[in-house]
Amino acid sequence: MAKNVIRNTVISLLTLAAACAMSLVFQWLDVEEHITTVFVFAVFIISLLTEGYLYGILSAVIGMFAINFAFTYPFFTFDFITPINVISGVIMLAVAVMTGMLTTKIKTYEAAKLENERE
Repeated sequence: MAKNVIRNTVISLLTLAAACAMSLVFQWLDVEEHITTVFVFAVFIISLLTEGYLYGILSAVIGMFAINFAFTYPFFTFDFITPINVISGVIMLAVAVMTGMLTTKIKTYEAAKLENERE
């Protein structure tokens, strides 16, 4: 149990760190329109590789705050009045929940299939 928590946490942190690093590069290259996409993809990867819904949803919330704080104007302030910030947050949460549901169903199906094969 503790091993899974550590594994899921490390996957989440490394993926979010990679998304932040890639977003900084995009910001430096002045192609900021792709930063939200990078974080949505990070949320998808985290939801796919971790167990349950918690890590995907947490990564979506962290990603939403990171985009809002560090990568959108005005920088280093939280501005949730802009509709694009709210929409990106909702999309990330939806991706996290749907991917979590899909992977949970697949894992349940695989476990039931393995159990049937044993019998």
